[in-house]
Order: sequence, then structure tokens, then C-alpha cells
Amino acid sequence: MFNENIISSIPEIPVRVDYTHLPNMRRGLLSQMHFHDEIELIYVISGTIDIILDSGKYSAPAGSTVFVNSRIPHSTLAATDGTSGILIQLRVEDFFDKKIRSMSKYLPRFANATDTPVAVFDNEEGVGDCIKHIMKEFTSKDTAYEVYVLGEVYGILAFLLRKRILVDSSTYYNAGAVQKLLPALEYINDNYNKDLKLEQVSNKFGFNPSYFSRMFKKTLGSGYTDYLAFVRICQAENLLRNTDMSVIDVALEVGFSSVSYFNRVFKKHKNCSPTLYKKAMYQKM
Repeated sequence: MFNENIISSIPEIPVRVDYTHLPNMRRGLLSQMHFHDEIELIYVISGTIDIILDSGKYSAPAGSTVFVNSRIPHSTLAATDGTSGILIQLRVEDFFDKKIRSMSKYLPRFANATDTPVAVFDNEEGVGDCIKHIMKEFTSKDTAYEVYVLGEVYGILAFLLRKRILVDSSTYYNAGAVQKLLPALEYINDNYNKDLKLEQVSNKFGFNPSYFSRMFKKTLGSGYTDYLAFVRICQAENLLRNTDMSVIDVALEVGFSSVSYFNRVFKKHKNCSPTLYKKAMYQKM
């Protein structure tokens, strides 16, 4: 597995636009197991494209669009001869989330942590037409093509937000409420590998534990334990990618006392086991 580095195709607009196909339009692997910080959408022009996750396969026939969420390990396969599509990749936080992201680096990702990893949809609300129009404008580079591209990008994002495939954390979270919790959030972010009991953290910042628990749930939409586990998984992902530590050592290093619980939570967020994640990291591109 590798962390794909996405390069923008259009000056001043952080979007990659490209065709996806194999030479001579033959069936086969388009990309091996990888992930990226960007979301990915492919409008399938012809044939069938398969997105492969550890948890299953998603097939997108001609005329449909397949969505892959950010940081989801996946491979892409042209399932039939003659398969081709238009690829769009972008970082959602480049368009939204700026206020919340400036407060806490984990909140935008946490808002989307349990959202759709992969979705396939027909040309609902013209999302496929948006992608085709982006490619047309990008190819022609006529006057003000950047403005047209940006308009279509926002149209796609609006569709994904309305379908709850994505969440804009700047509207999902109340910034004022987050501000009250921010000292506790920063403490969790910095001390995730310690035995952080809710009572200990709430008392440290002058909250009644019951009130702190309710405020946490109301503000973030999930409980204290869920947020702490998510931060630990983010740190575990970095260790699995950047060190040769074993899965057991990684689990203990980030604060999980149970490897089985670590495996379960990791798979929930990454759609693959930590063992497979680590093994795939050492495959060559």
C-alpha cells in the first residue's frame, strides 16, 4: 500500500482531473492498494470499474459514478475490456472545515469517521454531468474555465453533503461549544497513549463527569470513548506506515490495552485490519 501524493491539475484550484484507463483499453489493475487524503470520484464512461476494499468489492458500470472517501485503503480494477472513466480527486477541507480545522486537527476527520467509505450512484442530480463538464472545461481551457470547474466542484460537494456521504464539520459542530471543550480535546490529543479515564480528564478541567460526558456527546455527536479511540487509531496509522513496529506493539504504544479491541476499532475506521494494512505498506508501487 502507498500514500498517493495528489498533484493539482489546475492553478489556484486544488483539484486533480484525469482520465483513468489502461493502455489499449484492456481489463486489469488500474491501481494497487493505496490511499490518499483526497476524496475520489470516477465517472465511468465505458465498461465497469471495481473498487476493492478488504471488506468487499463495489462495481460501477458505465454511466455511474463511484465515490471513495479519503484515507480509505482501496485498489481499482478495470473489470472489462474497454473500461475508461474520468477521475476527480480533491481535499474536502480545502473547500470547507477551515474554522473547525484551525481549532483541532482531528475534528474534521472525526466528523466523517463513520461515514460512507465507498458509494456507487447513477447520474443523480447530474453529478456525472458535473464531472464530464469539469473534464470538458479542463481540456478546452477556454476563457474562465477555472470558474466553471470551481462551480461544478461545489455542485458535486453539495450533492455529497446533501446525501450525507460527507459531513462539513464547520456546520456539523458548533464552534462555540467546541471552544469550551478545546482544552480537554487538546489534552486528549497530546496524551492519547495514557490511561485517560473520563473522570480524570473532566476533573482536570473543572467539569462534573456527568456534565462533561453529556457536553462531549452533544458537541461532537459521539462519546468521549469514541473520540479517544479515534485519536489513537490516527496515531496507530502513522506508526504502521512509518515504523517497523509490530501490530501488538503499535496497539500498546497508542494506548490500547486489548489488541482485539484495537483490531476491531481499526477495521471500523480503515475498512481493513491493521495486519493487512501493515503488510500492504511494504508492497512496491
